[in-house]
Order: sequence, then C-alpha cells, then structure tokens
Amino acid sequence: MALSKPVTGLPDSQITTLAKIDQWKPIDNIRTLVFFIVRQSLNEDVLRTSLDRLIRHHLPILGARIKPTGKNGALEYHQPKAFADGYALFKWSGVAVQSKLGEFLRLLDTSRPKEAIISDSSVPEIEAKLIPSGWPVERKYERPDSPLLFVHLIHYNDATVVEMNLPHAVADMMGFASVVRAWMQVVRNEVPTPFLELVPGALDGPADLPVADLRKKGSFRLTSKMDRLQVAGGFAPEIIKQPKEDRRTLFFPTPVIDALRTRLDKSLKAKHGPETPSLTNGDILSGLIVKLNNLHRKSPKMLSLSEAITLRGRHPALPSERPYLHNAIAFSVARLFISRETPLEEIAYRHQLALTEAKNPANIDRSLAVTREMFNTGQSIHICEPFQLSHSVTNWTGAWREIDFSAAAANSGTESTGTANGTTAQAPPLVIGHALERGGTPCRFNTQIMCKAEGGYWCDFATSKKNMALIKKFFKSDPSLQTLADQQTDIELA
Repeated sequence: MALSKPVTGLPDSQITTLAKIDQWKPIDNIRTLVFFIVRQSLNEDVLRTSLDRLIRHHLPILGARIKPTGKNGALEYHQPKAFADGYALFKWSGVAVQSKLGEFLRLLDTSRPKEAIISDSSVPEIEAKLIPSGWPVERKYERPDSPLLFVHLIHYNDATVVEMNLPHAVADMMGFASVVRAWMQVVRNEVPTPFLELVPGALDGPADLPVADLRKKGSFRLTSKMDRLQVAGGFAPEIIKQPKEDRRTLFFPTPVIDALRTRLDKSLKAKHGPETPSLTNGDILSGLIVKLNNLHRKSPKMLSLSEAITLRGRHPALPSERPYLHNAIAFSVARLFISRETPLEEIAYRHQLALTEAKNPANIDRSLAVTREMFNTGQSIHICEPFQLSHSVTNWTGAWREIDFSAAAANSGTESTGTANGTTAQAPPLVIGHALERGGTPCRFNTQIMCKAEGGYWCDFATSKKNMALIKKFFKSDPSLQTLADQQTDIELA
C-alpha cells in the first residue's frame, strides 16, 4: 500500500492509496472467486464469528471499502478508524442442501490414479451453480459501499463448500491464502501471525532503469500501440478460423506427473550433464498444458510461455516467514517454437530455465519497474511479441499448503488424522477458482493450475473446439500420457 492520510471531512475514516502493483489493468477490475470443497461438515457460527474477530482485531484493512479517485480512477481504501455497530465488515450468507455434494455438482472421478481426465464441466459452469445471486463477479458490478469480502457456505450431507470473493486489487492468490490461514488460526483460538505492512513504493522497482530495459523484447515489457495491434494481428487468423472455444477442467494424477518428471529428468541429465537442475512437477504441468493446447498445430510458430511467480521470500521486503496480503508477483517468460511435434521435454526444460532467470534479483526489480510503468501508462498485461503466440500459466498449488478447515468441524466423527494440538486434520481441500477477465476475452491462451488435491492436479483449461477433440482422442489412446516422454512426439491425431 502507498500513502496513508486522514479523510477530509470524514474524521472517523482514513484513506490509503493502493500501491501501483495492486491496481494495474486488468486486476483493478477482477474479483477473485475461490471455492474450497471440504469433505467435512463445518460449523458456520464458528467460522463467521472467527472471521469477524480476524478483521476487527487483526486485519482491519479487509473491512475497508475501495473507491476510485482522481482523473485516472486510482483506487483508495476508505477504512473507518473504528468499526461502528451495524457496519458490514464482510457479506456473509449460507444455505443447507439436503443431498450429497455429488448429487448436486458433477466433479471428476479421480479413482483411477494413472489416467488423466477431461471433465464434462467448466469452472464457469461450476461457479454458476454455486454462487448466490447478487454476488459481484467483477468490481464494476459492485453496489455502492460494497464490502471487500463476500463469503457463502453451502452445507451438503457429506461436505461443505466455502466460497470466498475478494478483489484482486486487495490480494494475489498467495495473499488470499494467507487470509484463510489467519482465519483458521483465529478459529483455533490462536493469535494470527502479524501481516507485513510495506513502506510506500517498496514494490515499485527501481526508478532509474533505462527505457530500453523496460521495453526489452521477448520479456515482460512495456509495449507500444503498434506492438499491441500487431500482437492482436498474430492471434486473429486462428481465432477467425476456430472461433469457438471449449473450456474444461483437466485432472492430472500425481503418479502420472511423477512418472513423466522422472523420465524427462533422466533424459535431460543425459543431454546436459548430471548437474542439470531437476525438473519440478510445475515444469511438467506447464509443459503439458502448452503441448496439449497445440496438438492441432502442424507448423511451428514462436510462442511466449509466461508464468506468474510470487516475490515472497525472493524480494528483500518480503521475508517468507511473514504473511503479506497484497499483490507481489513478477513474471517469467520462456520463448520457443511450438507445434504438435515439439517435445514435452523441451517445453518443460525451457520453462524451468525461464523461472530460474526470473527469480534473479535484477530481473525481479525490472519486472516490478515494468508493472509500475504499466500502471502509469494504463497498459494491460499481455506477454507476447507481434505476430507470434502466447500462453500464460498461473500455478496456485503453493498457495494452499497447510490450508485446513478441520478446526471448524461441526463434529469429530469424520475421517481425519490427529494433530499435535488435539484437533483433527483433513486432507487438503479441493480448490476451484476464477481470477480472470470475463466477457469476450478468449480463454484459450491462459491456464490456471488451481490446486493439488484428491490425488492430483486440477487445471482450468480452454482451447479451440477442434483442438479439444484432439486432446480427448489422445487421452483415450494414452491416458497415462507416457508417450509424451518419448523423443518422437509427433502425434498422429488429425
């Protein structure tokens, strides 16, 4: 957050200007919706009163309101110095459904640990079934004096869905998760770990970087109007030829990803030497996503594969042991020619190299400076070069580690494992979410790896209808995906 000042004419409130990294386009309008599917009955009263205590006594910024100001509509928090009786810290609702979760909501059958699966439903379809009417799904739909945080619980006979809705301008996904962890600390009658508050400009990046550095091609960078027109021109032929998209949830079992990683690691070390860093499951997942999204592509075309990385534990102002609420991300960019023949090994390896480079302190500073100038110039993010392709991956799996709602269990009769403090611990919740622009924006050029739960990784994935048919055909022929680890990866599907 940036400068804090008293509100003129409103002696009981305080204004805090949002940091530039918290309000550049399009996150200034996005609301992040997250659905925690907990295979347990939860005590709604305990959850609601604990959230009230968290905001009132430990995280009062969540009780503020966001309002635009000035000619450019820059965002400000308007936070009461004291919360009066009747003031809405958050919007809460709940409903009980007399059925099992699976009777109401179609989720994937993950009982086959060696088979990748394509769901019959998409995240927007799941969202439409779960959210209460009147929820603002973007900031532009908020009513006057709307609270920042909306929470809705659905109680099923065998599960509880905890739904949360918070502006992206308030928190990235790591910050969102830190709110949930602090909330559960209050449920357990613990004092939450204090959140970091940064000095104004701490994440603005260096002010003296040359313009040439901020416009460095092939990276997360500032672009000209002509650049942006030419980027759109690169996508236009494909969208015109294949205008219809198919958006589904993909499930990759952990044993499938582990097996691919083991095989590709062995191959890479044989090629580049034993000191080659090992691939991660994230490298394999990003590689799979790009590979599958281009099964239709017979001729190679240059692609920028970008991924958001958290700065927690990587920037001097953000020690990993302290939670930080707000946005703190930089971007990696891997560039390679992509077609159906591009080996999965090559995509995963390039992804790993790009992540390593992006975590360099100088590159983090540069990324922050670009973000600052994108806000100053009103640009919206799209990491792509003119007349080429792009794919953006966001991996949320690290955010949900140690998220555990079991302290709010309505009873202790559900299957669980004991913990040191005497409560019971459930397996990590299944997390479904949406943190994208809505409307007519194509979804086929970005993917969210939403969580690792119930035996594997859940991804919000979109592609053209033509390409989705090829993916289904491939999954049917090789549900373990292990042929993708072979050096000859030309997939004859068309």
